[in-house]
Amino acid sequence: MSAEVQNERCEDCGRHIPAYEMIHLTVSETQSRQVCTRCFNKRIAGRDFEHPNFEPVMLKDASGMSHVFYFTTRHGGSHLAIEAFEVEEGHPAGYRFQVLGDPEEEPLAIFLQLFERMRRALARRHIENGDLGPQIAKSGGAWVLRGQIEWDANEDGRVPRLVVDGKAYTWDEIGRMLMAFEGFQVKMEVYDRSEER
Repeated sequence: MSAEVQNERCEDCGRHIPAYEMIHLTVSETQSRQVCTRCFNKRIAGRDFEHPNFEPVMLKDASGMSHVFYFTTRHGGSHLAIEAFEVEEGHPAGYRFQVLGDPEEEPLAIFLQLFERMRRALARRHIENGDLGPQIAKSGGAWVLRGQIEWDANEDGRVPRLVVDGKAYTWDEIGRMLMAFEGFQVKMEVYDRSEER
């Protein structure tokens, strides 16, 4: 269940850890450090913070494809964020999820909320392959497309790409899928990754 993960060295504790566990921390106007999430959490919590370690988990999506998820925990002062993501070429990619909880709450309880959200999301399918290639799938009597907005390096930030069902689609590919609905209306809703809709 391992992906090719690049390690980096934390400038606080000296440990070598996966790059996705590193945070660029600005200490002052002229100084910044690369620190691991464990050291970052201790700084933000202002006390000894018992950093939870969650092992990678493999889940299957609605089409039976397996996905391996890694987890990070970040203390945000007023909240605790636990994130789940796939890793591609050493960096988060594909499906990404986040749940926010109270920092005084047991991290395992927050993790279980995240895990259930992941299971629900993987059970849905938004795109299916049709005669003309990828098409928006009909679910519960409606055509709904949920995904995450990401930077598209091939477009130099001019337009995004969308990750839908764990797969990245260019804005052009999404546009072609929408053309099957010429004359219809569309409602676009943007919300934080920690929310579920």
